[in-house]
Amino acid sequence: MEHLDLTSIEEINGAFERWLQDYNFNHSHRGINRQCPADLYTPSLRKLTSEQLEFILVHEEPRKVLRTGMVSYYGHYYRVPDPYIGRRVWTKLKGRTLSIECGGERIARYEIDERQYQDVPRPRRQDNLDVEK
Repeated sequence: MEHLDLTSIEEINGAFERWLQDYNFNHSHRGINRQCPADLYTPSLRKLTSEQLEFILVHEEPRKVLRTGMVSYYGHYYRVPDPYIGRRVWTKLKGRTLSIECGGERIARYEIDERQYQDVPRPRRQDNLDVEK
Protein backbone atom coordinates (compact mmCIF):
# COMPACT_ATOMS: atom_id res chain seq x y z
CA MET A 1 0.00 0.00 0.00
CA GLU A 2 2.97 2.33 0.48
CA HIS A 3 3.56 2.47 -3.29
CA LEU A 4 0.18 3.70 -4.51
CA ASP A 5 1.88 6.78 -5.94
CA LEU A 6 3.83 4.80 -8.57
CA THR A 7 2.62 5.56 -12.07
CA SER A 8 4.67 3.41 -14.45
CA ILE A 9 5.63 -0.24 -14.75
CA GLU A 10 9.30 0.76 -14.50
CA GLU A 11 8.70 2.44 -11.13
CA ILE A 12 6.74 -0.58 -9.88
CA ASN A 13 9.47 -3.00 -11.02
CA GLY A 14 12.15 -0.85 -9.36
CA ALA A 15 10.22 -0.77 -6.08
CA PHE A 16 9.72 -4.52 -6.24
CA GLU A 17 13.44 -5.12 -6.88
CA ARG A 18 14.34 -2.98 -3.84
CA TRP A 19 11.80 -4.86 -1.69
CA LEU A 20 13.10 -8.24 -2.90
CA GLN A 21 16.72 -7.31 -2.15
CA ASP A 22 15.76 -6.13 1.34
CA TYR A 23 13.64 -9.21 1.99
CA ASN A 24 16.32 -11.68 0.89
CA PHE A 25 19.40 -9.98 2.39
CA ASN A 26 18.25 -7.93 5.39
CA HIS A 27 15.09 -9.56 6.74
CA SER A 28 15.49 -12.33 9.32
CA HIS A 29 12.91 -15.09 9.44
CA ARG A 30 11.74 -16.96 12.50
CA GLY A 31 11.09 -20.07 10.39
CA ILE A 32 14.77 -20.40 9.49
CA ASN A 33 16.33 -19.58 12.88
CA ARG A 34 16.35 -15.82 12.35
CA GLN A 35 18.53 -16.05 9.26
CA CYS A 36 18.09 -14.26 5.96
CA PRO A 37 17.06 -16.35 2.95
CA ALA A 38 20.25 -15.32 1.12
CA ASP A 39 22.35 -16.83 3.95
CA LEU A 40 20.93 -20.27 3.16
CA TYR A 41 21.10 -20.10 -0.62
CA THR A 42 23.54 -22.41 -2.38
CA PRO A 43 23.76 -22.58 -6.17
CA SER A 44 23.01 -25.88 -7.82
CA LEU A 45 25.95 -28.02 -8.87
CA ARG A 46 23.83 -29.56 -11.62
CA LYS A 47 24.71 -28.30 -15.08
CA LEU A 48 22.53 -29.27 -18.02
CA THR A 49 24.04 -30.57 -21.23
CA SER A 50 22.91 -29.18 -24.57
CA GLU A 51 20.94 -32.41 -25.18
CA GLN A 52 19.09 -32.00 -21.87
CA LEU A 53 18.31 -28.36 -22.66
CA GLU A 54 17.08 -29.35 -26.12
CA PHE A 55 14.78 -31.95 -24.55
CA ILE A 56 13.38 -29.40 -22.10
CA LEU A 57 12.95 -26.56 -24.60
CA VAL A 58 11.38 -28.46 -27.51
CA HIS A 59 7.65 -29.17 -27.43
CA GLU A 60 6.84 -32.36 -29.38
CA GLU A 61 3.46 -33.87 -30.15
CA PRO A 62 2.21 -36.47 -32.62
CA ARG A 63 -0.41 -35.49 -35.19
CA LYS A 64 -2.23 -37.26 -38.01
CA VAL A 65 -2.13 -35.61 -41.43
CA LEU A 66 -5.66 -34.78 -42.53
CA ARG A 67 -7.14 -35.64 -45.94
CA THR A 68 -6.53 -32.03 -46.91
CA GLY A 69 -2.77 -32.48 -46.46
CA MET A 70 -2.74 -30.36 -43.31
CA VAL A 71 -1.89 -30.89 -39.67
CA SER A 72 -3.58 -29.01 -36.88
CA TYR A 73 -1.40 -27.43 -34.23
CA TYR A 74 -3.39 -25.70 -31.50
CA GLY A 75 -6.15 -24.52 -33.79
CA HIS A 76 -3.93 -23.49 -36.70
CA TYR A 77 -3.36 -25.58 -39.83
CA TYR A 78 -0.05 -26.22 -41.56
CA ARG A 79 0.50 -27.81 -44.97
CA VAL A 80 2.58 -30.96 -45.46
CA PRO A 81 3.39 -32.80 -48.71
CA ASP A 82 0.55 -34.95 -50.09
CA PRO A 83 2.38 -38.31 -49.77
CA TYR A 84 2.01 -37.97 -45.97
CA ILE A 85 -1.80 -37.75 -46.01
CA GLY A 86 -3.23 -40.17 -43.44
CA ARG A 87 0.14 -40.79 -41.78
CA ARG A 88 1.30 -39.91 -38.27
CA VAL A 89 3.84 -37.11 -38.01
CA TRP A 90 5.60 -35.30 -35.15
CA THR A 91 5.24 -31.58 -34.59
CA LYS A 92 8.25 -30.02 -32.88
CA LEU A 93 8.13 -26.45 -31.64
CA LYS A 94 11.50 -24.94 -30.73
CA GLY A 95 11.46 -21.23 -30.13
CA ARG A 96 9.48 -19.79 -33.03
CA THR A 97 10.13 -22.66 -35.44
CA LEU A 98 7.57 -25.39 -35.97
CA SER A 99 9.04 -28.45 -37.68
CA ILE A 100 6.95 -31.34 -38.92
CA GLU A 101 8.79 -34.66 -39.11
CA CYS A 102 8.00 -38.18 -40.22
CA GLY A 103 10.40 -41.09 -39.84
CA GLY A 104 13.14 -38.81 -38.53
CA GLU A 105 12.98 -36.65 -41.68
CA ARG A 106 11.81 -33.04 -41.62
CA ILE A 107 9.02 -32.66 -44.17
CA ALA A 108 7.90 -29.08 -43.41
CA ARG A 109 9.07 -26.07 -41.45
CA TYR A 110 7.22 -22.90 -40.43
CA GLU A 111 8.14 -19.73 -38.56
CA ILE A 112 5.45 -19.08 -35.97
CA ASP A 113 4.06 -15.68 -35.03
CA GLU A 114 3.53 -15.87 -31.25
CA ARG A 115 0.63 -13.47 -31.43
CA GLN A 116 -1.60 -16.09 -33.04
CA TYR A 117 -1.21 -18.32 -29.98
CA GLN A 118 -2.02 -15.77 -27.33
CA ASP A 119 -5.07 -16.76 -25.33
CA VAL A 120 -5.74 -13.24 -24.14
CA PRO A 121 -9.28 -12.24 -25.08
CA ARG A 122 -9.39 -9.18 -27.27
CA PRO A 123 -11.69 -6.37 -26.20
CA ARG A 124 -14.61 -5.74 -28.48
CA ARG A 125 -14.87 -2.34 -30.05
CA GLN A 126 -17.91 -0.56 -28.76
CA ASP A 127 -19.22 2.69 -30.09
CA ASN A 128 -20.32 5.07 -27.39
CA LEU A 129 -23.95 5.24 -28.35
CA ASP A 130 -26.05 6.18 -25.38
CA VAL A 131 -29.63 5.19 -25.77
CA GLU A 132 -32.06 6.88 -23.43
CA LYS A 133 -34.78 4.72 -22.04
